[in-house]
Amino acid sequence: MNKQEYLIITFHSLDDAMDLDAKQTSSMKGRLIPKPSVIDAGCGMCFSCQNKEMEKWKIFLEENQILFTDLSYAEDKLFNMQCCLSGARYAFLDDIGYIYRRNEQSISYQYNPKQSQCWITIAKQIRDYAKKNKTNTENKNIKNAATGLMEYILFFGIFFAAKMEYTDGSGSIKRVRALVKNYHTDPLVKKAFKKLVRDPRVKELSQLHWRVMLRLFSLAINWKLYGVLAVGIKVLVLLRIDERLSDTGLRK
Repeated sequence: MNKQEYLIITFHSLDDAMDLDAKQTSSMKGRLIPKPSVIDAGCGMCFSCQNKEMEKWKIFLEENQILFTDLSYAEDKLFNMQCCLSGARYAFLDDIGYIYRRNEQSISYQYNPKQSQCWITIAKQIRDYAKKNKTNTENKNIKNAATGLMEYILFFGIFFAAKMEYTDGSGSIKRVRALVKNYHTDPLVKKAFKKLVRDPRVKELSQLHWRVMLRLFSLAINWKLYGVLAVGIKVLVLLRIDERLSDTGLRK
């Protein structure tokens, strides 16, 4: 039996895999397959193809803007936000489309001390994507959406990173203070939180608790009250306030 060699392309997320599958051509053709067990990278699916000319594939991926950002996790959030900025339409169904299998050993459930930088990278990718795709971002509403998404990601990112430091890291207020302080050194973070202090869109949030938290957090980080923020976040985590305010509710 003759064995045939194939080129295997792995992905950070299923969204990336499906994006390539939708854009393949007759000359650059293949199919999605479950990732072989011998490959320890990417998500659970990969793209298998007979065309093994890697340079051609690299050019094809770049020309079709099938870009794979080097993120440890949350790449699906970036992908969905890019779709939003491109004018994608969304529909919400009550049907269960897939079953989510929780893996305690996966990246999503492992604490990474550098994860705060991941959120900054996502925010910068959103900014760059909006600038690059000018055709879709000429509309003032889309530009405002890009700014709003960046601000949301940067606020959520430091809150989530600090929470993970408490729950899965050292649990030290001193470490969280240092984490918030270092996060605030990034120019994009500084700009975003200065704007959030008076951003009128904060008033549009449906829940008063989030409006108050966002304003107070922005004021505190601008005044460099990093220790106060570290203590405040710990209180919120202990009382599980973020979970009580989320759509999914308290976790077990």
